[in-house]
Amino acid sequence: MFLGTHTPRLDDKGRIFLPAKYRDELAEGLVLTKGQERCLYVFPQAEFARITEALRTAPVTAKAVRDYSRVFFASASDEVPDKQGRVTIPPALRDRMEVIQLPGYTEEEKLQIARRYLVRRQLEANGLKPEQAALTDAAIAAIVRDYTREAGVRNLEREIASICRKAAVEVGKNDRSARVKVTSASLSKYLGPPRFRYGMAAQQMMNGAAAPSPYGDMPQNQMYPTAIIARATIAGSPASLHVVALVQPGDDVQTAKKLVAEEIANAILH
Repeated sequence: MFLGTHTPRLDDKGRIFLPAKYRDELAEGLVLTKGQERCLYVFPQAEFARITEALRTAPVTAKAVRDYSRVFFASASDEVPDKQGRVTIPPALRDRMEVIQLPGYTEEEKLQIARRYLVRRQLEANGLKPEQAALTDAAIAAIVRDYTREAGVRNLEREIASICRKAAVEVGKNDRSARVKVTSASLSKYLGPPRFRYGMAAQQMMNGAAAPSPYGDMPQNQMYPTAIIARATIAGSPASLHVVALVQPGDDVQTAKKLVAEEIANAILH
């Protein structure tokens, strides 16, 4: 089961990168179709077949079932990811998407750039072969989150270069056939303690604490829910109440208003 929200980056050819942890499951093929609220649904083929069977057994006399089935199946498209884990979004579904222009690279893109180019370039620059030193994907992700905070990858490459220099020293001191494997657990040995605390505001919510809203070039992986505090009065009563609604990154104004209204209704009813 795939849970959560993924906000991919669309390249000039209309392709997106699938999250790394989903690629094995989706490698043989997937189904794209229209979702709700300007989103796309991505299904493994087996799951799409199960939903298809469930809709076929639904009563066709219900107009809502017919309308949903028409939209769901008419826009469905079978796709197979390429070797890099990219999927091309058909033009009809691309028009359905809400494309947001954000400067800089996403975390997944930084991981791919480092894996394909930066690590290889710094290994060669420091006289190392791929079989002598390697960085795991978890280590690269930790560098992005805990040691750099940028829209590009310049500082990411600097940190990788620092690791490669120290790895070259280790290989030279020991044996030229030795292998250095840098993991997220051993990263502090090469770069010191983390410089940034990723996700702390979202993990430790406290009274009186407000997490930042997205602004300017702030990467998406550093956006947290924003607390909206609203004061409501009840007609014919001097009493008033205060409610707090959490608005997630990417929510529009109408969604925020709806959340606040729901919190006010819950407070009055309870």
